[in-house]
Amino acid sequence: PQKAWGTEWGVKGAVGDRFDYAVAGYCAWVRDELIPFEIDGRSFFRNAGRSRHCGAEVQTGWLLAEGLTAALAYTFSDFAFTDYVVGGVPLDGNRLPGVPVHQAHGRLFYRSPANVYGAVELTYADSYFTDDANTARNPSYTVVDLRFGYAGRRGRWAAEPFVGINNVFDVRYNSSVTINAFGGRYYEPAPGRTVYVGLRMPVRVGR
Repeated sequence: PQKAWGTEWGVKGAVGDRFDYAVAGYCAWVRDELIPFEIDGRSFFRNAGRSRHCGAEVQTGWLLAEGLTAALAYTFSDFAFTDYVVGGVPLDGNRLPGVPVHQAHGRLFYRSPANVYGAVELTYADSYFTDDANTARNPSYTVVDLRFGYAGRRGRWAAEPFVGINNVFDVRYNSSVTINAFGGRYYEPAPGRTVYVGLRMPVRVGR
C-alpha cells in the first residue's frame, strides 16, 4: 500500500459584499505510490519509491452589477517523483503523468429580473506528460461553453427550459488519458461541439 503524510493551509474572506476569495496550499510526501501501466493491453500497477505532491488553489468571486457575477478558479500542481527506478532507469525529478501544472476555470453569469439567465464558461488545462519517462505529452487546451435558460415559477410549479453549447469553437482535445498505455495509446478524445436542450420541472412540496 502507498503511504503519505502532508500539510495544508488556507485562508478565505470577503472584501465588502462584492468580492470573496479563498486561497489554499498543500504539500504531501508519498511513499510507494501506486502507478498504473499496461503490458500488451493488460493493466497492472507498480510502486514508485517516493514522490512529492505540492500545489496551490485560488478561487474568487465578484458581483459586477445587479444580476451579473464572475468567478475564477486556478490550480497549480507541482507533482514529481523523488525516488523512482523502472527497468534500471532512474526517473527521479520527472513529473507525475496525468497532472497539468496549470489549470484555470472562469465563469460569467447573468440573471435578469425576468429570470432569464445566461452563462459563459472557459476551461484551460496546461499540457502534461502521459508516461513516467516524460517522453509523451497531452497538449494544452482551452474550451468555451455556453448555457441559456429561464427559471420561472408559479405557485408550486415551475418550468425551466434551457439550451447549451459545449465546446463552442469545436476544439480538438483529449479530455483524459491512459497513463503509461501500451503502444502509446494514451489519448482519449473529447466530443466536439455539442448542443443540448432540456426542461426542468421542479415541484415545491409542502407549505
